Amino acid sequence: MSISGWRENSNQLTLDYLKEVNDYGVSRLIFTDINRDGMKQSPNFDETSKVAEISNCPVVISGGVSSIDDIKKAKNLNNIEGIIVGKAIYDGDIKLDELVKEDA
Repeated sequence: MSISGWRENSNQLTLDYLKEVNDYGVSRLIFTDINRDGMKQSPNFDETSKVAEISNCPVVISGGVSSIDDIKKAKNLNNIEGIIVGKAIYDGDIKLDELVKEDA
């Protein structure tokens, strides 16, 4: 797990950390796989699903979104509240009007 804007590695596993802080009263959690962030290789759905399974609050997926298919897949996962899309919009791989249609 990385901290301080991803500049430092805490040497703690994400799931172990989540178990420690799960009852702190957080209203939602953003899980970013920093190895995929900005890479447009699809989010780490497996790890995000594990986080969502353990989390006491809804989870937002971040890192690696490449297409509308990634968004559709995220909608079918349990305890996932949303997905952050950045570079795929910036590069034109996902159009904003596609996102509006997908939200309907």
